[in-house]
Amino acid sequence: MRCVVLALLVTTGCDQGMSPAETKALQTRCGAVAEHMTSLDLGNYASPEQRAPQVAAHLQACLEARLSQGQADCVTRTTTREEAVACAATPQPSPPSSTTTGDCGQVADAIRRITEKQNAHVNAPTMKDWFEITVRVMKESCEQDGWTDSMKACTLRAADAPTIEAATKIQAECPPVPAGVTAKIQARLQVEMDTYATRLQGK
Repeated sequence: MRCVVLALLVTTGCDQGMSPAETKALQTRCGAVAEHMTSLDLGNYASPEQRAPQVAAHLQACLEARLSQGQADCVTRTTTREEAVACAATPQPSPPSSTTTGDCGQVADAIRRITEKQNAHVNAPTMKDWFEITVRVMKESCEQDGWTDSMKACTLRAADAPTIEAATKIQAECPPVPAGVTAKIQARLQVEMDTYATRLQGK
């Protein structure tokens, strides 16, 4: 019952069609919401097997409720279920368009260079497709998920480091990535992983 609270509280126009891009964006933010709500329910140390049904239930509830970006962002910043429910029940303003996303292409290139330094096999035929998807997802996340200036700057510094060891040291000294951003990245990657796996099965 607890898992459907979000769906029961939010009234949406279910007869409104959604474009593929809107559907993908909804899946991404609902993935982040589902992971966050599950952590509120079970804590951060539950096993994947314990989390899986909760995540699935919260994901379905969020998709049915069609939480807006503002509502989803509000939910993922909460520390209690009561706060999360209040966010879902209250219309939230959409986040303002960022005026500093022009450097996200540089950030994505930096992530590419760091990864290639750390793992020379990412460009192997069996890994290259997924590597390219991952770099694209990180660019999209940088543009849309509220990356901080410190996150971007740290990534660029690490990419310019002369050695793998130096890059790793810079990354270790970077400020922690906000939990909400991490959840959104994981949700984006999960959507792409599911799509990629389906495509491979069809070959």
